[in-house]
Parts: sequence; C-alpha cells; structure tokens
Amino acid sequence: MKKGPSLSGPQKAAALLLTLDSEAAASVLSTLPDDAITMIGKAMADLDMSELSKEHVADLHKEFLQGLRDGATIPPGLAELLERTVGQERGKEILSRIEDSVRRDHPFLALERMEDARLVRLLADEHPQVIALVCSRIPAERAGSVLSAISEEERVDIVTRMAAMQPIEREVVDQIANALAAKAKEQEAIPVDDLNRRMRSVAEALSAADPDVEKEILTALDAKNADMAKEIRDRMFTFADLAKLDKRAMQRVLATVDARQLALALKAADPEVVENFYSNMTKRTREAVEEELQLMGPVPLTDVMNAQNEMMIGIRAMVEKGEIKPMRGSASNMV
Repeated sequence: MKKGPSLSGPQKAAALLLTLDSEAAASVLSTLPDDAITMIGKAMADLDMSELSKEHVADLHKEFLQGLRDGATIPPGLAELLERTVGQERGKEILSRIEDSVRRDHPFLALERMEDARLVRLLADEHPQVIALVCSRIPAERAGSVLSAISEEERVDIVTRMAAMQPIEREVVDQIANALAAKAKEQEAIPVDDLNRRMRSVAEALSAADPDVEKEILTALDAKNADMAKEIRDRMFTFADLAKLDKRAMQRVLATVDARQLALALKAADPEVVENFYSNMTKRTREAVEEELQLMGPVPLTDVMNAQNEMMIGIRAMVEKGEIKPMRGSASNMV
C-alpha cells in the first residue's frame, strides 16, 4: 500500500473532519475550545487532501478518537461550518484568527500552490530581492524549482541575498504577497509553455497509436532530432510500466538481468512492479533477489535510478525489436 504523507495531530484531525458530512463535523467542533479550533483551522489551511489515498483516510478514521484526545482538530470550507457550530460572531472571530495565523506563517500561500512553470513565470521579471524573499518563505522544494529555472549568475545572486536577508516588516511582506497574488490572477488566462506536459502528451499519443505508425514517426524523428526521439521513447515506456507486462514478456526481462541489479532496481519500485517480478520468478531466483536486498542495506536513490535506467535501455531495445509487446492504450480498449 502506498504510504501517505506524514501528518501532525492537528492535520490528522483536520483531514478526518473533511471526510465527514457537515452535521457530524459540526458536532465534533462544537465540543472544542476556541484555541483547538484555531489550531485545527491552521492545519486545514496547510493540508493538501489530494495527497491522501483512500487507505490513508481509512487509517485516519481508526486514529480519530486518539487524535481528539491529543487536543488537535478542525476542518476546512470553514466559514459556514464555524457559523453553524459556534454562531456567526464567534465563528468570524475564530476565522479571522486562523486567517491571520496562516498569513503570518505562509505569506505566499497562493504561490506555494502554483505549478512550477507558472511560479517561475510569475517571478521571472521580479527584482532579485523579491525572488529571494519568496524563496525564503516557500517550501524548499518549490524554491529549488525556481532556482533551477534561472541562470547560474542569477542563482548565486538570489542565494546570496537569501543568506544575508534581514527581518522584514510584516506589512511589507504582506504588500509584496498581495501584489504577486494579484499578478498571478492576471496571468491565469495566459498559457504556460510546459515542455514536460508537451512531451508527455506526445508519448501518450504515440503509445495509443498503431505500432507501425509509431515506428514510422519515431524513425523519421530520429533523423531530425535524435535527442527528442529518445526522450519520447523514454516517456512512452517507463519502469513503472513493467507492472503491466504479461508473463512471457517478464520471463524475457528476467533472463537479461542478474539478481543484484534487479534487487537494486526494485528497492524503490512501485509495489505493483515488485509483485509482477516476484510472481514471474522461480523460487530460487526470488530467494536470491531477496537475499541481495537484505545484504544491500540503505543505498543512494541515484544508484537505484541508475539501475532502473540501465534495465530500461535493454528492455526498450527488446520492444523496438518486437521481442516484447507492452500493453498499448487504456485498459478500456483491451478485449
């Protein structure tokens, strides 16, 4: 089962309440003091429910009573629920405190939730000090995306500014955040040139096409732009797609790899991929792979990705030769 994100007590309570109907959630909230409601409202604002699987939500249900005893709880969509639970005036006061707390800790929350390409475009023509401020106040992975998209000279300048930045008055930060949020709203209607999305669309279209058409297009593209053709091929058939290979294809794959390489490649693989490999191995091969995994211990993720990439080079070559035929199109098109 895919592991869900790590949540604090208040976030667990917030997620749980978001899965209940409004009556049940209101009933729970009505038993809580203002401080607890404020805490949970803050947690709800930080929570991205799209990251939670059904299994994770089920686990949260099991932890519900314990979560309440820990003193952390509250749901979003919040204004109506608060009004129903504690009355209009008190609800407005609590909501105001929650919003103030969120703005204080996440002044650029609107930017945090933007796609990388839109965030980079939004900041592209801003002063380096503004970019440095934003990067210092948004999650590290989002700041990393911004820094990766600019030139080395700009990157060094912005990181230097971040390291030397002195405390900035709350009012100034709020003004900059409001201006950027307004600018982002204006840019919403402007399409973003997203190379990853374009390449993914091409790969998906070719994967759904007739094999002869796919081969003809990629062969022609090889002559014009070999790098682009390779990237499309890489996206058409990935390590995760090995979960869909049938028994015959898996036997061909297993014949080309040794136990150590396979163990390393499976170390961070999707459970479905691991299961497809194990279910098509002999007992002896499976024992060898499991022994390698036990002896291996922790390894850098880059080593795992390199092992997967090396395997995929050989597997894609077999696909090109017609020795392996991966499932094409969606499951709904299969008969």
